[in-house]
Amino acid sequence: EEDSKSRILLLGMLSADVKKIIDEMKRGGFDPLKVDVDIASAYGALLAAGFKPEGAPKENLKEKDLNPTEEETVVLTALCSNQVMVWLHAGENLRRTRSFFLSSKDVKQQAEKFERELRRTIIAAGMNSTVKKICFAGDFQEDLIREIQSRFHADTEKLTLSEKFGAFLDEESKKLLEQSGLVACGAALKLLGYDPLGLDLRQGELAYMKPFDLIKTSLSCTLTLIFFLLFTTAYAYRFKASRDSTELDAIRKKAAEYYETLLPEPDRKRTTTKVDGIYQEFTDTLKKRKSGERGKTATVSALDALLELGKARQKIGGSFLLENLTVQPGKITVEASVDKVETGDALYNYIDRESKMLIKDVASWNRDPRSGKIVFKYIFRVRTGYGR
Repeated sequence: EEDSKSRILLLGMLSADVKKIIDEMKRGGFDPLKVDVDIASAYGALLAAGFKPEGAPKENLKEKDLNPTEEETVVLTALCSNQVMVWLHAGENLRRTRSFFLSSKDVKQQAEKFERELRRTIIAAGMNSTVKKICFAGDFQEDLIREIQSRFHADTEKLTLSEKFGAFLDEESKKLLEQSGLVACGAALKLLGYDPLGLDLRQGELAYMKPFDLIKTSLSCTLTLIFFLLFTTAYAYRFKASRDSTELDAIRKKAAEYYETLLPEPDRKRTTTKVDGIYQEFTDTLKKRKSGERGKTATVSALDALLELGKARQKIGGSFLLENLTVQPGKITVEASVDKVETGDALYNYIDRESKMLIKDVASWNRDPRSGKIVFKYIFRVRTGYGR
């Protein structure tokens, strides 16, 4: 942020590629906390290794009048497995990043391509074409550095990771660290809390989630309902001695409402209207359900439906986010967003095939024009004879 203006540096990759990387690591037994791009991760490692932009403005310009074309350009570049990563700085500020490949084995041809791509990037960024300093890192050889220096006539510096991170390594390991360890060092520093660019591609539907996070929403809803039922019952005892009929009547209705929401049964005959009687019916029903008895009608509770959806979600994999759940006598209606149509179809068919409680009725889907999400709407029927 400078003078009420913001500079935005955009780095990214396709979400499909991010998901592919995460899925492959999960199959190997790992669930990554963060996902970064190599050019951002490598930049963090080089900053930790001691890189500091030293470009200085021209002396006849005031600081408030500076712009990228008036500040001297400092180039930070690294070579890893024939891939060149470039970070352009104007003054002390990072202005542009770029990566390209050096496929040729000839030093002069490599230097020629480096010069061409670097000058093209500087012009596209609208920066000063005069390069004050070039800092080299990674697998740049001395003959290539000299050839590049002769073309730009700039100061040069060679950064080495081994000075900061490999003092305990032997010579062969230090060489391997310089050639291939730049991105790995940056990723390790990111997990330790050193993250200059603050980039994490694991967001939204790809965000890291602990196992409990997958069920906490449905679990919290159920516990909230139970809390209100118990709270209402306890609150009723406060008025029991005074026999306040008006207050008790309102409490009876609330208690019955929570009872029906938690464990619906349309043909149930109310045996009492007293609060303690309703509470006793609730506890008796819980005992019956624990022993396997589900009542005389084909009705399920919201908790029963959530358990069935949870089992199906665990089996089919993919991205499945519950948006809405409605329980009615003999059926439930589910709305959920999925990562792809195949995931929605697989869940629908799995429940129809494996569930002892539900059977498929109707399914449809559409794509949200604003968010682009695929939203499925299912209607499941309770199987005939279930719970009898």
